[in-house]
Amino acid sequence: MEKIEKLVSLVLKVTNLASKFFLLIVLAKYTNPETVASFGLYWSTLVLTSGMMGLEVYSHTARTIIQDTTHRNIQLRKHLGFLLLISCIVTPIISAIFGKLTSVTSLIILLFPLHLLFEFFSQEITRLLVPLKMPLASIVLAFIRSSLWIFPVMLIIFLGKDTGVLEFTIVLWLLGSFIALIVGGIIIHKLTKGDINPILDLKWIKDAIMISIVIFIGSLCLKTILGGDRFLIDYIFNKEILAVYIFYASIVFAVVGLLETSVSAWHYPNMVKSIQLNKKEEYFCRLRKFLMESSLSGAFLLIIICIATPVMILNFLGPLYSRSFNAFYIMCFAIWLYTITMPFHYTLYGLRRDKSILIINFSGLAVMLIWAFSYMKQFGLMGAGIMFAISLTLISLMRVFLCTYIYISQYKSVPSTYTEN
Repeated sequence: MEKIEKLVSLVLKVTNLASKFFLLIVLAKYTNPETVASFGLYWSTLVLTSGMMGLEVYSHTARTIIQDTTHRNIQLRKHLGFLLLISCIVTPIISAIFGKLTSVTSLIILLFPLHLLFEFFSQEITRLLVPLKMPLASIVLAFIRSSLWIFPVMLIIFLGKDTGVLEFTIVLWLLGSFIALIVGGIIIHKLTKGDINPILDLKWIKDAIMISIVIFIGSLCLKTILGGDRFLIDYIFNKEILAVYIFYASIVFAVVGLLETSVSAWHYPNMVKSIQLNKKEEYFCRLRKFLMESSLSGAFLLIIICIATPVMILNFLGPLYSRSFNAFYIMCFAIWLYTITMPFHYTLYGLRRDKSILIINFSGLAVMLIWAFSYMKQFGLMGAGIMFAISLTLISLMRVFLCTYIYISQYKSVPSTYTEN
């Protein structure tokens, strides 16, 4: 049964990756660089804000559920109470800032608060389904939220729609987030047998925030690297370079999303559980499987992308998007290093080394900013690709070195010495 679920999840995630790839191709082909750039900035803004609204309290809830399933429903109800409270406080603030700092149409400004709420709650449900041991349901929700709406968008553009492309794309994306929220709510309701009424426990919220604050800051650094980079490009370069960078980066980021749900979601809960129970033989066994799948899957996907992307660009797009394939290849290599070291990130997460995660992600952000404001402009688009690569490469190497140190000092061994029973 698990093999069938993994196959279904792989099909959904490949479809997810392909749909985003073709959406970018269609937007780049039939719209101008300003539209591509505006969509990329909207995408980054929504993903960044919806991802950070929860203050990473999800990580505390997930750890608690993995460690103790007997009080699962109570934890979910308290978490839902927190989500309702934080969304009421933060949504108006973020929406006001978005309206003042962006130059999009009034319709998009009006839709943004709704879209933010739908994306925030559907994303939280998607993430919680993983520690609840429902990875396939999580992948289905991610597909609805991230991909299902893309197919009608491409159809409308193909049928000759040449005005209001940005607006109707965002409207359909909003509908996708809303449908994912409804479906996710139904899944959680059935899973808990209706025991999901929110509990507003202020003491629990305070404790959860205090426990999660370090990992929140670390996650903020990482999300700034993986989303704030576009705002740096917008500040330093023109819209054309921004459009090309967004095109490259969006394809590369899709690989992270694919591997997070199709590989990490199946492995990290059990691996973290073995760490919590101090079962080192079981942990090393699970770690090896996790590393093997993430390495091979990542390499397979990126080889396909590195072959397909230039072919598509040269045959369907203008010279603007083919100006620096070397930057694209550098970004692909960096994202491969990042994805294959995700098992080490979850090792630190399971060991509650939140400060270590913060230091690692902050180091990557610091290197990115130093490069961006010191050297990037003189290298153009290649400099943007290098900025992306050096930050993720540093994060990847620091994960490996720190976990190796932990294996030697704490476990008195390394993964290769253990064999599966």
